[in-house]
Amino acid sequence: MEMWPRDPWALFSHKAGVIYASCILVSLAVYAYSNRVAPLAGTVSLLIVATVTAAFLLLAGTSTETWCDPSNALALALIASVFVFDGFFIAGAATFGPVCILDVGVTDWPWNRNDTYFWDNQWFRAKLPDSMSEDEYRTFQSWSGNIDLVNDLSARPGQIQISMWVRQVWRLTMKNWNPPTTIGTTPYPKPRCFLELLCGPLLFFVAFRTWREGRKRGIRYRKHPLLLARA
Repeated sequence: MEMWPRDPWALFSHKAGVIYASCILVSLAVYAYSNRVAPLAGTVSLLIVATVTAAFLLLAGTSTETWCDPSNALALALIASVFVFDGFFIAGAATFGPVCILDVGVTDWPWNRNDTYFWDNQWFRAKLPDSMSEDEYRTFQSWSGNIDLVNDLSARPGQIQISMWVRQVWRLTMKNWNPPTTIGTTPYPKPRCFLELLCGPLLFFVAFRTWREGRKRGIRYRKHPLLLARA
């Protein structure tokens, strides 16, 4: 006899499960919004939200009789792909993606750490260094000669090192200061990206074993309708 808690996967079978899943999806939506300044990272974040939503819907309609329902296997595979997407394209942007050094100008608005406009033949949005302190941020705000209507942008008074996948500025240098002032750090590999890239294949393996066990037992369909709520 299979020893397993009854209906362990049906996340939407109780009100608490609905709240739990909703909180995760809302958090992911906020996460996607925070990456809106970068076209690639924003697209990947929205894909992650959609994939996690699909995984929860599959888990909601799983069997109450066995853990090796094919819906569970597919849901695990989708969650594994989320780890791979985030680990490679977002957490691993500084490790795997293009990191450029650009001479830039900068506008005076909006003053927002996560949404600043830089000039490199055209305006583009980027996030300031995460390590920037409040004093460094005020120094950046008082950067003289950085306004497009005052400064000759062809002179490009600043230089940034930026991970283009996520539009994250790692280091910026204000060349028109005497001496030139540098804020931020050089890109470094994040342990998070390697951890996520390890979790992805592991979950793919678990999904395959779950599917194969279900095939062996002849379980090839979902036992309950999708989003079936039970008291």
